[in-house]
Amino acid sequence: MEFLSNLSDDQIALLGCATALVSTGSLMCLSYFIGRGRMQTARASSPAAISRLAETTAADAAKQPSKHRSAA
Repeated sequence: MEFLSNLSDDQIALLGCATALVSTGSLMCLSYFIGRGRMQTARASSPAAISRLAETTAADAAKQPSKHRSAA
């Protein structure tokens, strides 16, 4: 930590900014790859979930009476 005592205030500020940029960039890359992995997991199971949702929606629509009046 002795090397920090030889730096000026501007150099310490620049070092702090560089550290912040590197740490936020690393966190951004990490969150991108974690999110990408979750999206691939969701895509793998989504066709089955979509087909089940379509079946239940069609069954519910068949159970409900028609809202249109028939011309008599």
